[in-house]
Amino acid sequence: MSIWDGNWLWIWTAESILNGNPDAMIAVAKDLGITGMIIKSHDGTRLWGQFARYSPVFKRNGFKVAAWGDV
Repeated sequence: MSIWDGNWLWIWTAESILNGNPDAMIAVAKDLGITGMIIKSHDGTRLWGQFARYSPVFKRNGFKVAAWGDV
């Protein structure tokens, strides 16, 4: 079994999803059978704070969490 098994949601700008409300995102993700969140963490050398803000909330609610970024 791979960590990548399951259904993942790719998040570019979390604030644009349900007004950035993590509880609402979690409810919809669970309804859709999402098991993991891939959150954008940086753009070039500029860090995006959304990974640090959202990943603990998603993890506490049983989701696998990964980061991605543009180089």
